[in-house]
Formats: sequence, C-alpha cells, structure tokens
Amino acid sequence: MLSGGMVGAGEVLQRKRVRTLREAVDRLPAESRRAMLQGLGEGPIIAGAYQVGPARCPGLAAYRHGARTGYTEFAKAWDRYVRGRGVRRAREDDISTLITMLRTGLPRDPKPVPTNGNGAGPHMNGGGSQTNGAAPRTNGATPGTNGDGLERARDLGRLRQ
Repeated sequence: MLSGGMVGAGEVLQRKRVRTLREAVDRLPAESRRAMLQGLGEGPIIAGAYQVGPARCPGLAAYRHGARTGYTEFAKAWDRYVRGRGVRRAREDDISTLITMLRTGLPRDPKPVPTNGNGAGPHMNGGGSQTNGAAPRTNGATPGTNGDGLERARDLGRLRQ
C-alpha cells in the first residue's frame, strides 16, 4: 500500500483480475471444475492459446476429462489473470490460485479420485506431497529456476526476444 492508505493502480488491476477469474470459476458447473482439477495435474498449463504441443489451457484440460462446458468467459479471465502477451506457461502460483478457486465451494466427492501417476493427486498439478519418491512437477521449469528461462520457450516451440 502507498502511504496514506491509498491503493496503487497495479494493486487495483490485480484485484480486478482476481475477482474476474473468481466469478468465471464460480459460474463453472461442479463437473467441469472437477474435470479441470484432474486435467491440471497432467502436464504443462498455458495461457494465451488452446494448446501448443503437450501444453494446454485449463479449459482443454477439463474437456479432455469429459467436461462439455463453454469456456470462453473462463478463458478470457484466465488469460488476463496470468498476464502477459502471447503464449506463455502459467506460473505455479497462478495454477495454485486457480486450484484453490476451483476447490472452493465444490461439494466433496465421496468416491476416491485416482492419482495422476506421480504420487500426487490430480488436484496438485504434480506438486503435492510425494508418496512414491518421484520428483515434484514444476510445470516445465528447471528445478532451482524461476521457470522463465530458455527451456520454457523451447518447450513451447517459440523463442521470444
């Protein structure tokens, strides 16, 4: 916060992006939320495109798990929330925020949900507690980096300057 209790323009814009994404997520049916949660744990998540190689947007991830919902409003809110231009990988903190939003208000599923094969549940994007000794998933980032390195650009088949 700025002195005098005033809020900066950047903070106001971020709050608006969060609110818009929250509203879009709230409008998704429960089955679409569950499908998206499962899909988030299966590979790189991107913004700015539907799919690039193995990387996909959260809407496509949900679709691949059987959800047949229109995702236009969600996709626009997601792209604005993740910020930036063009195709880019979502940061882990952005994915964590989305996971929290998807889970909030979602009724508990009484049947067990299968894991995604790396020891973490599908709701963890592979980054949860490990039970089989597998290395944590980093959404394509090299461990020990912030994930914005050249390896990410190569993964997406684009080198941006």
